Amino acid sequence: MLENDRVFTDYCDCKTNWGPLAFFRPAPHERLGIRRTLAMSVLLGFLFGVPGSVFLNLVGRLVHRPYHSLLGMPLALSVAYFAIAWLTFAPAWNRRALRLSRSSKR
Repeated sequence: MLENDRVFTDYCDCKTNWGPLAFFRPAPHERLGIRRTLAMSVLLGFLFGVPGSVFLNLVGRLVHRPYHSLLGMPLALSVAYFAIAWLTFAPAWNRRALRLSRSSKR
């Protein structure tokens, strides 16, 4: 087991770290697939991106440089969240799921 895997899986095992995404949390022996990761990323992107876009729009109006895109930040955050999850948490989770599923078959 990679040392980083342990850090990521220990973090992911704590239910409180899942926050509003707790209903997406797979069982430890289940894989964290691309569709689930994408759905979590889009939900988080829009959950934080829409208020962020509204804030940027208000600030832009105050400094007379309007921010015109309400979808820009949610989409950018969705892509960023997906990339981060797919490069860090998902591989660690999936390696552990594979180990657990192999050990349960024995």
